[in-house]
Amino acid sequence: MRLWDSSIGWTSLAVSKRYSFKLLLSSEGGYLGARLERSILKSDFSCKRRKLHWKFGSFRVVYLCKLDSEQRVAKFQILPRGKEEDKTEVELTLQQYLLAHELTKKFVKTVSEKQGCELKMRYVKTDVLELPDGQYVSTEECCGAEFDKSHGNFIKWNNNDNFVNPQFANDPYPQALSHFSFVESKQSLLLTDVQGWKTEQGVYILTDPALHTNEKQGGKHCGKHFGPSDVGYKGMQSFFAVHKCNEICRLLGLHKEHRPNPPRAKP
Repeated sequence: MRLWDSSIGWTSLAVSKRYSFKLLLSSEGGYLGARLERSILKSDFSCKRRKLHWKFGSFRVVYLCKLDSEQRVAKFQILPRGKEEDKTEVELTLQQYLLAHELTKKFVKTVSEKQGCELKMRYVKTDVLELPDGQYVSTEECCGAEFDKSHGNFIKWNNNDNFVNPQFANDPYPQALSHFSFVESKQSLLLTDVQGWKTEQGVYILTDPALHTNEKQGGKHCGKHFGPSDVGYKGMQSFFAVHKCNEICRLLGLHKEHRPNPPRAKP
């Protein structure tokens, strides 16, 4: 591939450890009570990073990386704020990914059972690099037409406010996934910023989730704690102000619980 075949333009990046994370769900705290369990994936490997960045996001800059022979994208904070804050930021990002993965897995299982055919939808695989200076960097598998033409072009089905992509309004699954996350989490979470790729085989590969947490609910785990993209109860209201239940919402009975529930809000 053109992005990887050049032997020049790469620099070695010292890495102390590569970590994988697992989400441990709590029977008492539900999805918001989940915690992360970290384990060392590798501690002896080579890492090369492109000298020039590949893309800029709102909060992070993205580079292409080679971990041994594995091709990944690595996301560095645009404005590092110190070891502990950067570590917390990366762990919150990983927690969002793993919660999105868990909610999507349940959505896929429920839809597949109801429809009698398999829906294929998942979030990209992620892990974390720890650098010698203590900085933490999240990495992801490479997806999209830039790496594999069969993946198709990048699509943003909705955002973390009130945007629904009119070009893909007839695709019911991404919007129903957001609605499902709200019902499945008992109104404590809403999965938004549903974006990624739909392959030629009809597989949804999703990336960069955003979660709104319902700070209007009681409990020790409530509050807007997933960073700037978490707009809380207000973000939930923005989503449902434009959301129109589709055939998948109705198939799963989601239309019966269509709005954040004011009676459960704090005075």
